Amino acid sequence: MEKKNTGLIVLVIVLSLLVVGLGGFIVYDKVLSNNEVENNDNNNDNNNVNTDNNGSKLLSNEEAINEGKRLYDKATEIYETWALIPYCGVVHNKAYEDENKIEKLGDSGYGNGSYYKSNFTSLDDLKNHLKQWLAEDIVNEKIVKNYVSNGETYYKYVEDLSLLSKQDDHYSYVDYVLKDNTLYCRLDAGKGWLSLYQDKYEIKVDKIEENKITYTITSTYGKQDSGCYLGMSDSQPCKEEDLEYKNTTFVIEKNTAGNFVVAEYTLHD
Repeated sequence: MEKKNTGLIVLVIVLSLLVVGLGGFIVYDKVLSNNEVENNDNNNDNNNVNTDNNGSKLLSNEEAINEGKRLYDKATEIYETWALIPYCGVVHNKAYEDENKIEKLGDSGYGNGSYYKSNFTSLDDLKNHLKQWLAEDIVNEKIVKNYVSNGETYYKYVEDLSLLSKQDDHYSYVDYVLKDNTLYCRLDAGKGWLSLYQDKYEIKVDKIEENKITYTITSTYGKQDSGCYLGMSDSQPCKEEDLEYKNTTFVIEKNTAGNFVVAEYTLHD
């Protein structure tokens, strides 16, 4: 009888240990394991969201690429207009095509004579338009009323039309003229250039910050003496051995309104 009681006691102890062990496993599996999965999910979410040291949410890499491309394309558009004529917010080809936007101001032999009407009422109005995409420092550097060289003052903007016909080289290339509360821009019809730039570039994000994003722009060019230049690719595509690539830095920063604008750039030659 005593042996039977001893066996029963052993059986009860074994079963108790099994129940305790199984309960512990269930607690681990349901509670601790769930916490692990939850932590892993949180880590995965954090990997998909860029944050700075203060925990502020930053643009994703894709968002940064899209914003950089948008502003680089706009800066390129503005630059290419500037390369031929002073920027006036009007596609420069329209200045030639639409005769209603061209007026003869001054002497054609001085001040270049031909100017086209912009949509702006003043130089400041034009600057405010450009500040949508470019930092204020860049705009003020590009659009000036006058500049001094070797102690001589050269005029880029006049309100007195009689100055344009003055026999003075200082007024030979006035960019902006104000007439009847409308800003006119110089129409320089005699310029042009042959560019090796292929109108192709790649953009790569180097660093994303809350108020600043830095990129590397890789532009494609035809090599010197290769005969590979912009405009010929449709009829005679450039060969890979005729191409070369140049890297430049491109930076956008948030302005006082909280919008990204171009802060630093070197555009194609």
